[in-house]
Amino acid sequence: MDLRSAADRYVAVMQSISPQTLSRLAEVCAPDILFKDPFNEGRGLDYVIRIFEQMYRDIGETKTVIDDVAFSDTACYLRWTLSFRRKNGREATVLGMSEVHFGADGRAIRHFDHWDAASQVYELVPVLGAVLRRIKRRLATPLQ
Repeated sequence: MDLRSAADRYVAVMQSISPQTLSRLAEVCAPDILFKDPFNEGRGLDYVIRIFEQMYRDIGETKTVIDDVAFSDTACYLRWTLSFRRKNGREATVLGMSEVHFGADGRAIRHFDHWDAASQVYELVPVLGAVLRRIKRRLATPLQ
């Protein structure tokens, strides 16, 4: 299967994933997929499913929109927006990029998520967020 076809299948599943459809990951992920994001790193489809199950327990339903797709000779790169409702009822979004490599059968063998956990998650934690925002201000280069 060519890279673009594999990526199209992967995007379709990822944009429609929900707690009820996690079994569809087997259609687009190899059994020994390597997965890494800012909080997790591990191997295996069962591990990836557990990550999604934990995410749904922690934040509930989500909506993922793939905003852009780019290709190299060996991988596709997905720029995405993940939307969800925080426990306080406010809407929240996480912006990120996934680097996905596919095997000969068209299923993902490596999935690496890149996103800024500090500004998009840690800064939302009341006390920790205040400390991180203060550090960020001190390290920032002034505009003038």
